[in-house]
Amino acid sequence: MDRLMEVAQSTTTLEEYHRLMREANQYATAQHWILWGGRVPQFNVHQPWIKGYNGETDLGDMDRTMMFSRLWIDQELKKEMGF
Repeated sequence: MDRLMEVAQSTTTLEEYHRLMREANQYATAQHWILWGGRVPQFNVHQPWIKGYNGETDLGDMDRTMMFSRLWIDQELKKEMGF
């Protein structure tokens, strides 16, 4: 794999680079370097004064941070609940 990567990085044409990368992908696949495990349990916990949240883990395409910009805090409810 190291040899393939060194040669690929020194190529001068895109076609040769793509050929070597396909060869590297086939080599990596044949070696079974990746083991996929099961999914772990996931928990969602939030306070009732956090509004705009309905248990989503992401907003599509693994965008887990964008959802935080769509939340707001109901300050009156938070104060009413003693926080």
